Amino acid sequence: MRAILNRSYRNSRKFRTWLRIRSKTTPFLAEQRKPHGDSPEGSRPAATNQNPEVVSKRFLIIGFTVFLGAVLAFIHWGNWPKKVDDEIPSHFDMLVVLGGGFHQGRATLAIEAVEEFLPSDVCVTGDGGRIVNQLRDLSLDGVRIHHEENAISTYENAVFTKPIIEANDARTIVLVTHAYHSARAKRTFQFVMGPAYSVKVVVADESLVSADTEAAMMRRERYAAIYYAIRYGVPLW
Repeated sequence: MRAILNRSYRNSRKFRTWLRIRSKTTPFLAEQRKPHGDSPEGSRPAATNQNPEVVSKRFLIIGFTVFLGAVLAFIHWGNWPKKVDDEIPSHFDMLVVLGGGFHQGRATLAIEAVEEFLPSDVCVTGDGGRIVNQLRDLSLDGVRIHHEENAISTYENAVFTKPIIEANDARTIVLVTHAYHSARAKRTFQFVMGPAYSVKVVVADESLVSADTEAAMMRRERYAAIYYAIRYGVPLW
């Protein structure tokens, strides 16, 4: 009787359905029970090698981060640019006074230079009128005062002053600015004017400028020098 019942169950639809499902799931379950690699536990997957592209990108990112940090440190705390304070030649063609900054120190130095050397031409650039008015009040015979009032940067100082320099056939130029600004001013004017012109720089008295302010201005000059090199091609050194 039991044999008849077993044979009857095996021939039933329910048994055939169970058999079909079991035949499909058994290979998957067997695969799950297989040991992974040579792991003694038989269940821990073996370590896989990392993708070489991922490793190279990781090292590239780390290297770039270190390089960028070194550049920013060099700009922020570096001891550059070196200040320029040239000796005023006995004869020069034009005195160019750069407006902006601590204008009173530049105005004082410009007045002293004009009274001592009596250049034929003086150009004040980027000034709102404070420096140029003081120079005009001197009423010195034979000294022509030019005013370039549109420049708002050192590069524009040089570009907008260039036509005035060329129109007056000035070949030797003396710039008046502050020490922290002297290197970038000289490089920018020399770059714009070209090698046919001689550019010198004299610096104004900085006794009224605090040490913290001067340090901040020098830090700004380093960032400005990088910008000028990238934007205009002005040499860094």
